[in-house]
Amino acid sequence: MTGSRIPPSRYFAMAAPLLAVFASLGGSLGAQTRRSDLTPETENQAPFRLRAASNLVVVRVVVRDGQGKPVENLKKEDFRLFDRGREQSISQFEVETSLPPSSSAAVAHAPGPAASPLQPARSRRFLALYFDDLFTSDADLIQARDAADRSLAANLHSEDRVAIFTSTKMLSDFTADAQQIHDALLKLRVSRSVIPECPDISDYQAQEIVDSGANPVSDAMQLALDEAIHQCHMTRPEAFQAIPAMARSLVDQTQILSRTGLQELEGIVRYLSQMPGQRTIVLVSPGFPSQSEQRQLDRLIGRALRAQVVISSLDPKGLALLLREADVTRAYSPSGRLLGAQQALDWGREQVATDVLAEVAQGTGGEFFHNNNDLKVGFRGLAGSPVYYILAFAPTDMKPDGKFHVLKVTLAEKKRSLSIQARRGYFAPKNEVEAEAEAQERNASDDEALAGEQIREAILSNTKVRQLPVALEGKVSGVMGQRFKLSLFAHLDAKPLHFHKEGVHNLNTVTFVFAVFDQKENLVDSQQRRARVSVLDSQLPALFEAGVDEDVTFQLEPGGYRIREVVTDSEDHQMTAVSYNVKIP
Repeated sequence: MTGSRIPPSRYFAMAAPLLAVFASLGGSLGAQTRRSDLTPETENQAPFRLRAASNLVVVRVVVRDGQGKPVENLKKEDFRLFDRGREQSISQFEVETSLPPSSSAAVAHAPGPAASPLQPARSRRFLALYFDDLFTSDADLIQARDAADRSLAANLHSEDRVAIFTSTKMLSDFTADAQQIHDALLKLRVSRSVIPECPDISDYQAQEIVDSGANPVSDAMQLALDEAIHQCHMTRPEAFQAIPAMARSLVDQTQILSRTGLQELEGIVRYLSQMPGQRTIVLVSPGFPSQSEQRQLDRLIGRALRAQVVISSLDPKGLALLLREADVTRAYSPSGRLLGAQQALDWGREQVATDVLAEVAQGTGGEFFHNNNDLKVGFRGLAGSPVYYILAFAPTDMKPDGKFHVLKVTLAEKKRSLSIQARRGYFAPKNEVEAEAEAQERNASDDEALAGEQIREAILSNTKVRQLPVALEGKVSGVMGQRFKLSLFAHLDAKPLHFHKEGVHNLNTVTFVFAVFDQKENLVDSQQRRARVSVLDSQLPALFEAGVDEDVTFQLEPGGYRIREVVTDSEDHQMTAVSYNVKIP
């Protein structure tokens, strides 16, 4: 391919790189450059098409035998699914597996005739570690960080890619660079400093006080009053006035933090859903009260299921000892009644806080590691099950009343030795307006997920498709050491693009994906860029003349490679998917 590269038009906005699937490798460029020979491969053309999205409730199911091994070879007719006690028709069924056909010894097989071998998924794994730095103490965060560092150093495979997130930022994008992962983990710090107040009321205790209307005979209020009078040296009237206000403020703050944590987790699900491989999030958190955010939690689980993202959770407290220090010799409590009440509140808080960890793991097919001090073992075991069954159904007679629908999954033939893990349920929309809004959101999410899946399939395929006029230019630059810099420049002729109107602007988004495969067809590296086109009618001629441009660079060792280029647009879902051979140096 030859020809000069056309600069981007000043009339449309080029979005910043959406993601770099793998981190680029270091190396200083040499002074000499030469053009590479990008030789197009010849393949049969076959169109790629999006499947129609559907507003379905999705349930990911893990079936295990008595030894905890996942059960393989189950079929659609082996399952029964109930919504609030009423059996539903399973309209879609799918098996997700990362097991090669030869690994049958690692799983249990369902009794009966042997099913056809499951097609193994690609072995590449994308693992996002999400450290909750809003509710985790500094000591627990450091302990979890060190355990994750040791576990990844010992168990990370060459095909794995790891990213590090906190509740407020990304510390490292997906990479296989062990040093980059280590350095990112060392940056972990709690993001908020908690200044103890007097009386020291927990978030759970505060909720109990608010729910009781600051009833002075409730245990939560009695404990706060006792501490305010005996340790904070307040008068009883002062305590009665101060404690309800403190409790309400703490409840409001906790709700904001809980909502923030779930929103960040949902954002990671969105981000991870674009990765071309097995996708897992490990939520590292002591848990947090989420009663007020149950609808958001249900939406998060639904989005993760549609995006085929598994969320596992790890409680860094380990085997928690919840007994507070207390002066049991106080005359006011010779029977220890208040001490017992304090312990009951602490245990109640623990159960409520960790429920969110259990729910996201159970609902998405992940694991929940808790009450164990060996966090290194915990991180190693949170990759999720190698076999999942995906059931989807359209609820019958669902009313928009905002009520929670309990789900139950069973096997058609009950077997005592088998256990089933699946999501607990989902919320119905509150009214017709919300139902329509949720349907539109699900459709948009499904379309995005399907488009991403279409791109991933095109990347991993050798099929040639030319529905968009795209030209690719490349050159190789010498580098220090054993690596060379491969620069790729893509130019899209924008004339065939169609647009949709938002106000006076014409909109379309063009996605460019570049992947590098070695001679054994192993995926070495890939990068994605997204260009958002937004132009006025008067600016369309300039756009059509200039076109849309993107460029990426890869650091590669000498050898032969296959370059896979996939370009698609968001309006007509037209696609170009072409492979080129390149020799480096």
